[in-house]
Amino acid sequence: LGMYEEAISYYKKAELIDSGKKWIKERMAYCYRRVKDYKKAITYYEFLEKSNPDDLFVHANLGHCYMDMEKYEDALNHYFKVEYLDPDNPKIHRPLAWCLFAMGKLDKALKYSSQNIEKSKNKNDFINTGHIYWCQGKIQQAIEYYKRGYALSKQDSNWLSKTFKQDTEHLLKNGISHFDIP
Repeated sequence: LGMYEEAISYYKKAELIDSGKKWIKERMAYCYRRVKDYKKAITYYEFLEKSNPDDLFVHANLGHCYMDMEKYEDALNHYFKVEYLDPDNPKIHRPLAWCLFAMGKLDKALKYSSQNIEKSKNKNDFINTGHIYWCQGKIQQAIEYYKRGYALSKQDSNWLSKTFKQDTEHLLKNGISHFDIP
């Protein structure tokens, strides 16, 4: 029902009865992540990691929490572990590309972003790849990827504007002038 705060209160009660239950810890971590209490979510995911250090789900979610907190280096540590344990996992390439882009590691970001595009036709992947090319000064390539992302959005200009607005901070950090973004 999307009532995460209420769910947390019930899971806390269940946790009192059976504090070692993995299932409860997973749900608590998920709910805390949904309410954007990433520190508490990380606490639960780290508990789960101790019992199963190679759990891809746990590492991916730890990465997501750190990425949402803009702690990209910490996020990368977990994402790279997932990639190492499951190199053909296409779902990990998108957050890897984003973290690397946010950190200004454009060549590495492009490597993962290109893998995303090869495996899926996701409008966000095209926009993010356009961002990388733009920040590298490759305007024509950027435009082509922006066009493809826009086409996949069914030419939703509101979505495109919102995406650029959300990404402005990262574009600025990577050398794009505030004047050029609109």
